Amino acid sequence: MIDVGSIIGSREVVVSPPHWTIKDDRSGRTETMTDEPNEEDIKCFNRRISYSSSKVITNDEDAKLIVVRPVDKSG
Repeated sequence: MIDVGSIIGSREVVVSPPHWTIKDDRSGRTETMTDEPNEEDIKCFNRRISYSSSKVITNDEDAKLIVVRPVDKSG
């Protein structure tokens, strides 16, 4: 069965962004990196925006985007 909206005879090409982005969910502040951010990179990002800790709420490898949200020590 062919679904409504199907594109026949064409391939969708997904172009990945050239850089990774860490984004703060609350303020919208971002930081761009050439490589996928690791835990240390996110800790440094937290310090730059005055967070003691944050929770990763999005890790989209296709969009090369990591979104974090601040959390308090209890949560």
